[in-house]
Amino acid sequence: MSLLINRIKQDQVQARKDRKHVAIDLLTTLIGEAEAVGKSARNGIPTDDEVVAVVKKFSKGVNETMGYIGDTNPEALRVLQIELSILNVYLPVQLTSEDIEKILMEYLNGIIPDAKTKGAMMKFMKDNHSGKYDGKLAAEIVNSIIEKVRK
Repeated sequence: MSLLINRIKQDQVQARKDRKHVAIDLLTTLIGEAEAVGKSARNGIPTDDEVVAVVKKFSKGVNETMGYIGDTNPEALRVLQIELSILNVYLPVQLTSEDIEKILMEYLNGIIPDAKTKGAMMKFMKDNHSGKYDGKLAAEIVNSIIEKVRK
């Protein structure tokens, strides 16, 4: 059972009690989307990883909309900023580039990486730190580690 979906549901109930309409609308939609993912995946409750993926999708959408709006509509921008702050509560703390590099160096433990090792390094990150890092950043760090060894 997903602890995160339960937390979101509790926060939705609290938002209803507090009459926070932006939070009510966002959390209701988020719950519906997350539960749809769980039902389509295995006809059950979504896992925490699935819920985090939905939250990331929502967050990306909010960020894109903020980019389109810019300063043209201050009220809409304010609502989007509130939504983004709500969504960020449900996302895991992201690893920094230094953290990713340290993890990968510990994983290698003296092994000299090459092109074949690249896939293994990315798989290790996914298996052990899923949702806690930016995949593009991790790939760049893996490439930089391999480049350092070649020199």
